[in-house]
Amino acid sequence: MDEDEVAATGADTGDDLFREVAQAGDVGFNESRMSGNLTDSRGDVASINIRSLGTGNTLVLLNGRRMVKHPGTQVENLVRVQTANINEIPVSAIRRVEILRDGAAAIYGADAVAGVVNIVLDKRYEGLKLTARYGFSEDTDHYRFSSSFKWGRSFNDGRTNLTLFGSYYKASPMRADERDYSANSDQRPRVEGTPFEGDTNFDLRSNTNPWAWLVLVNPRTVRQGTTALTNSSGQFHIVPVQNGCSGSSVIAGGNCLKTGLQSATTDRNLYWNENDQRWLLGGRERYNLYSTLEHEFSENLEGFAEFNYYRADYQGQRNRVGTTSTSMIRIPASNYWNPFGPLTMPDGSPNPNRLPGLTLATVPAEGLDVYLRTYTPVDVGPRPYTVKDENYRVVAGLRGRFGRFDWESGFVYSEAHKKDISHAEISKTLFQQALARTTPDAYNPFNGSSATDPSGPDALPSEDLTSFLVSNTRASKSSLASWDARLSTPDLFQLPAGDVGIALGTEWRRETYADDRGDRINGTIKFEDMFGRTDGNSDSDIMGSQPLPNTAANRNVISAYAELAIPLVSPEMGMPLIRAIDVQLAGRVERYSDFGWIAKPKVAASWEIAPRLLVRGSWSQSFRAPDLAQVSNADSQASSGYQDYYRCEADKRAGRIPDFGVCARATTLTNYRSNADLLAEDAETFSYGVVFQPKLPSGWGRLTLMLDYWRVHQINSIGLFGATNHIALDYLLRLRGSSNPAVIRDEVTPEQLVTFAGTGLEPAGTIIEIFDSFMNLQPETIEGLDITARYDVRGTPIGNISVRLNAAHLLKYQQEPSAMAQELLDAQASGEIDSQFLVPGTGDLLRQNGRPRWRVTGSLTWRNGPVVAGMSARYISSVEQTGARLADLTLWQVDSWTTVNAYVGYDFKRGAMKGTSVRFGVNNIANKAPPLAAADFGYLGSLHNSVGRHFYAQLSKSF
Repeated sequence: MDEDEVAATGADTGDDLFREVAQAGDVGFNESRMSGNLTDSRGDVASINIRSLGTGNTLVLLNGRRMVKHPGTQVENLVRVQTANINEIPVSAIRRVEILRDGAAAIYGADAVAGVVNIVLDKRYEGLKLTARYGFSEDTDHYRFSSSFKWGRSFNDGRTNLTLFGSYYKASPMRADERDYSANSDQRPRVEGTPFEGDTNFDLRSNTNPWAWLVLVNPRTVRQGTTALTNSSGQFHIVPVQNGCSGSSVIAGGNCLKTGLQSATTDRNLYWNENDQRWLLGGRERYNLYSTLEHEFSENLEGFAEFNYYRADYQGQRNRVGTTSTSMIRIPASNYWNPFGPLTMPDGSPNPNRLPGLTLATVPAEGLDVYLRTYTPVDVGPRPYTVKDENYRVVAGLRGRFGRFDWESGFVYSEAHKKDISHAEISKTLFQQALARTTPDAYNPFNGSSATDPSGPDALPSEDLTSFLVSNTRASKSSLASWDARLSTPDLFQLPAGDVGIALGTEWRRETYADDRGDRINGTIKFEDMFGRTDGNSDSDIMGSQPLPNTAANRNVISAYAELAIPLVSPEMGMPLIRAIDVQLAGRVERYSDFGWIAKPKVAASWEIAPRLLVRGSWSQSFRAPDLAQVSNADSQASSGYQDYYRCEADKRAGRIPDFGVCARATTLTNYRSNADLLAEDAETFSYGVVFQPKLPSGWGRLTLMLDYWRVHQINSIGLFGATNHIALDYLLRLRGSSNPAVIRDEVTPEQLVTFAGTGLEPAGTIIEIFDSFMNLQPETIEGLDITARYDVRGTPIGNISVRLNAAHLLKYQQEPSAMAQELLDAQASGEIDSQFLVPGTGDLLRQNGRPRWRVTGSLTWRNGPVVAGMSARYISSVEQTGARLADLTLWQVDSWTTVNAYVGYDFKRGAMKGTSVRFGVNNIANKAPPLAAADFGYLGSLHNSVGRHFYAQLSKSF
């Protein structure tokens, strides 16, 4: 992609630019992710994922040398990954982008599984250029402003050149309620009239909400006269009166108590619209400084140096998170608002909030302590956070010529720092203290939100909402130091068909990674329960966040490679049907300090059948060691909600549900993940294709057509069996009379005995924990086609025209199931277990989630004298979303999406405006909204975006 193609995209960030690459898969590091809470890599970071092989499988180079990996991590396919941050790259400084789409492990690095992206910045410039750009998105308050300068000058009779580039970028936030499709987490109105009408998979509101679920510390049935206010397990919840009260249980604020826990059907109106507090896009300020120095010492010796500095200050806002059944907080009987409080207050006055008519046999005079089982303190407001990303990179080296050999040697050192501060998290220790107050300023978890809008903001907030708010700072760092030496010549020796070229090289690099998760998460400051409870609940003091220890790791890698370019047949030899055959042989040896020695080869060949027809092919192997973030993470925890299939089976047998498709047995549990002895990932890449350049009439320009088939076979890819699959295996094994030891259940309650009565199933308690270790998965095979067309015509009466078309067609994405997964699939096929749920991560994954069959991008640029214009288009075909399915396993289809960008400009060549250029452009001309998906904001942020129709104007001046 040259400068004109980059300009045609209208992109002003690295994320926007690389989404225009057809071979780029889904973007795992994106702003629409909400699932990772404090463990996500937030801020100004974006990834590139060639071939959809996964983040980290694409080697990203800057001016031919590795970029340091961003120190932030996030979970992709259940595994924590790192990425090179492509938002570090100032788009206005890009001279070209080179993308090598086949495996390049033998030459560039054994981890170049999916290919190589090399971003080349402008390294030689003469003069001064100033540029400013402003843009805004229609129907929102979102705007973007950028300014830059580029200056270069040659000294010493042209032997020395210094280039300096600097830029500033600012973007304002976009709130979720600025878009109709993301204003409410409940997307069910958007599927009315489809087979998915009413499907709760499209209700993304949270069942952890301001309507508290509670349980007595000492379980019993609380009675008001003869009416039960709790079940025999001591469980009850708060509801607005229209949801139905148990007894005469109206409390302060007009709400009431209802026995048991919330129902996914009768109490769904209480689910909370989290998007009320979320931002779609964060605000950011980004600074870039880039300089190069080149000096020619002699005809055969040149020195070079580069310096890069990047900084981004990001402001974001996420929704409040709450307690779960695995991290309950105890509310003492003395809490001022406790409906089961003591008969009298500390001053001896009657308790105004104790419910009337409570029998002393079930609620004694001193009252009852209660666990806050599941609750979100919405009244505290959203969680603002800021992220500071900082990166610097220094390159220094020499290049020259020795005899017939060109040589180069360089040293790179780069560091990336990330400081993520959450400014209004809830300390569980301080929150419990607020709950323990006996005065009206005690925090009131019994007030719900609003009777008229139960899923909306809290209409009756507590008095004190700040005494328990704290900040949490997460500081991460990664570094890369490398030294390389390269030697090459195009004419090592001669064969009958021509000269044999060779390239040799060696490289040493050291990578480091460190992550300090913050004192209230890493165990430095623990939850101090005033009642002495000590379990996993005490390891983290931040509400809604699991404990994560600090981590650190490093590795050294040494490598050597050789590449031969061998001509076997040349045109001068006059062989029929063989105009030319050229062969490439390459190999690379690497030694990892933590994984030992590996060697990876590559063989490629091109066969020119006729002057304008060429056939080509390649075969290579690659090797990817686990990220330092993967090997360094000690045991970690994550809380999520999962369906309990064994209890679904009980409901089905008892006739309470017709099938698994409507089962509502989701439970929130803690998922413990640990590092097993992981092997590195290996891959084999094969490709072949044809290049055709038809002869056009004189003056008609040049047309190039390319078609390539490729296949990647990957083994030992790192992943997890998955909590869902572990629960399914527990379901199967319990039907066979045993259980899955990785699934830990609580004691069976009297209510659960009733649930399983008459079903023929052995009663089982609620799932509370799952132990799910990282593992090397079974092989996967991915196949596809690349289709490229390039047309250029110059010197016509209407000017110069360039057309580009690039299409990526995914043919196959097959993940072989593990032995345990296959056991589940076989049991479903035989009818031993229900077949109305998916065994995720196995089988045919094509079109699932972020793997569309087709991605097509195209651009058209036209220049006639001072007038320039361009346009680009991007098409992403439909995908099926595994998170939304009918009882017959029909998956929701996320529609295809096509967007078109265009710009027009004028370059003044004379007069007072000489050297001035103006550009006016529109991105997403048709204002296409992203297609509907059962996701946090109603769309898949890894494929689509919320920017909408975006107008911009750009002014530049060259001196």
